[in-house]
Amino acid sequence: MNFIVGESTSVTGVILAAVVGFITGAIYFGPKTMYPRWWKALGKSPAENPGGNMGLTFGAIFLAQLVQAFALAFVLQRMYPSGVSAIAAAIVGACVALGLNAAPSLGHRLMGNQGWKVWSIEVGGDVLALALMSAVVVSF
Repeated sequence: MNFIVGESTSVTGVILAAVVGFITGAIYFGPKTMYPRWWKALGKSPAENPGGNMGLTFGAIFLAQLVQAFALAFVLQRMYPSGVSAIAAAIVGACVALGLNAAPSLGHRLMGNQGWKVWSIEVGGDVLALALMSAVVVSF
């Protein structure tokens, strides 16, 4: 695995970063946090069920977090081959989230008539998760 993420990057750190991203998303989009606001902003009523196979959905979400964790490890290893602090890595993760997640997502949300509120709720969780994931990646 080191040929992908670099000699000083721990695969354990990458996996833990994916777990942190998944947990961050679960808390951020929890039933008492942003999920009700996001659901309402989508024009859905609280009585509507999202439906679908939740096991498959959450499995796919974790897989996506794992891909993001490996990508963050790759970027951070190339930017800082001698290592970097968790705080600096978190700033890089937030910038990556803003530039590569949030910016392109804006067009999708606006063209889909979902608006600024849906976009801001969704990318808020992305920015937080990628910042935390970056800090975890460099801490192992």
